[in-house]
Amino acid sequence: MGQLHEGTPLPWSRVRELSDHIRERGIKQFLETWKRNTGALEVGGRELTWGDELESMVVRFDDEKKLALLALGQDELIGVLKSAGANGGAMNGSHYGWCVFPLLSWYGSRPPPEFDPEYGSYMIETSPGQAYGPTLSSLLEIEPDLSHRRALIQAHLSPSEALLTLSSFPRLGAEGRWSEPQYEPGGPVLQSFWLPDAVVNAHVRYGALGQAVVGRRGRRVQVKVPVYRDVRTPWPFEDERQARELYAGDEEARKTFTPGYIHMDAIAFGAGCCCVQTTLQAPDLSAARTLYDALLPLAPVMLALSAASPAHRGWLADVDARWDVIREAVDDRTEEEMGLKLLPKSRYDSSSLYISSSPTNKPAYSDLPLPINERAYAMLREGGVDECMARHVAHLFVRDALVVLQESLEEADECDLRHFENILSTNWQTLRLKPAAPDGSTGWRIEFRACEAQLTDFENAALCIFVVLLSRSILHFDVELYVPLSRVDEGMRRAVRRDAVQGERFWWRKDVKVGANDRGCKGGEGSVYDECEEMTVDEIINGTDDTPGLIGLIHRYLQAVACPPDTFHQLQRYLALISRRASGELKTNARWMREFITSHPSYERDSRVGEEVCWALMRAIEELEGGRREEKGLIPPES
Repeated sequence: MGQLHEGTPLPWSRVRELSDHIRERGIKQFLETWKRNTGALEVGGRELTWGDELESMVVRFDDEKKLALLALGQDELIGVLKSAGANGGAMNGSHYGWCVFPLLSWYGSRPPPEFDPEYGSYMIETSPGQAYGPTLSSLLEIEPDLSHRRALIQAHLSPSEALLTLSSFPRLGAEGRWSEPQYEPGGPVLQSFWLPDAVVNAHVRYGALGQAVVGRRGRRVQVKVPVYRDVRTPWPFEDERQARELYAGDEEARKTFTPGYIHMDAIAFGAGCCCVQTTLQAPDLSAARTLYDALLPLAPVMLALSAASPAHRGWLADVDARWDVIREAVDDRTEEEMGLKLLPKSRYDSSSLYISSSPTNKPAYSDLPLPINERAYAMLREGGVDECMARHVAHLFVRDALVVLQESLEEADECDLRHFENILSTNWQTLRLKPAAPDGSTGWRIEFRACEAQLTDFENAALCIFVVLLSRSILHFDVELYVPLSRVDEGMRRAVRRDAVQGERFWWRKDVKVGANDRGCKGGEGSVYDECEEMTVDEIINGTDDTPGLIGLIHRYLQAVACPPDTFHQLQRYLALISRRASGELKTNARWMREFITSHPSYERDSRVGEEVCWALMRAIEELEGGRREEKGLIPPES
């Protein structure tokens, strides 16, 4: 959720008064880094480097009572992990409590990984201590790196606890036990019927963020996903106690109650889910804009491939991905903005504009409504920013800042990007363009944000490797993947559906152009809607008789750059996961979890994910990642 700073958060009423001030200073900061990192002043010739951010949850097991509970209050552990990394303890046998840090010989001279809090107090975010390099062999570093991070955290946990990379915990906010400690729901931060404020991380940013979303919106958030209807699901389905006890005194909540849906009412239901993100530092700004555009149509495809969230609040859902849950959970739009004063999307949603300066980027591809902040746009244009980039940034700045620290108001604009990043980091879109540092220490970066966290380090590594290899292929061959963004949005709506990877089709280019700019191609003169057609995920990834698919494109790239045979062989297992999941030979996490739940002896075919079923599922996941359980239909065997 963006870089964390210490300080004193201002109340939302004061933040609202400062919104225009924060926007103006943010634009000035962007213009400063733009001037220092574009044109003749841009640091050229960077090699494409990359990294990942993986969110995870700590789960505590009570095997005697058959309970799996979210272990709240991981703030102290994160502090210890940070301290151990800073003083080298993570590599030198330092310990905390009853456990000792393991020394992993693989890690060698790499700096210790990063450990950071996330929105949920049971969550830990990890990332590599430094970016992975530009070589193909560097791709093989991520899985050992992920395993190393997991081992470092696990060494601090009790024998009854495990670090799980779950996209969503099936019983967050359910009736009965789901956390340790267990608290009564309610509190001034979340104002939730189902969740206590204790699920929110103690860092000042997170509590202020939840209050700001509700404060700006003017009402409690409203999240709902369709319930999965099984043979004994009560119908018409109503959440347990939903229409009776909980909403008895809340007229607005009663008005929005919808039979057949699982209801949730707090930002933590979405921000308490986990994802895996891949960040690429491009060679230059032009390459970053090219990658941003090329990866946008891929977002719904990767969301479907990585789907891993089949249950919410103790019920099986008729969706497989968490995207709509978090989209609605952080939606701070007022009723006016959702109506006459149009803001078409939540802060957490798909991207709405292509940004490349290439002639192949037809304006017609960006066919969505795009409200912009006119003052920001004027400042950007006056500052020398081209029209397309100015519209992109001004669209981000149509949003208010949500969390402002008192201390940030006195900082010099040219010293950092804090005010700009304040707005950027609360625009949670499928792709994010991150500007170069004002001093040039980091270049222009692209963050691919569509993938759900996977159950194993191998699967998370495979998603990142695929995105990086595809990005390299796109830049190497100058690949054009433009699809009208209205079609991409349609794909995002389809991608969350149950078993979307097999049951849905997604808009994709009929003719994936290679070397379009070299040929001076402008995409033809016909309608942009005639350039794409609906395809299965299998056809997009694995190709057809007439097209090679994205896997074929990657193989062509590996051959073109003379990938060493041993590296090529090792990469194939990661690519095989993507390929075989797309073809249906391997299951998504969501499908495997759904089948596990519905086949468990304690499941009563009533859509309910009870305590014992959840415990059994979490144990199976822990055994799977630990190598003590084999699931041939989930992960390809090692060759």
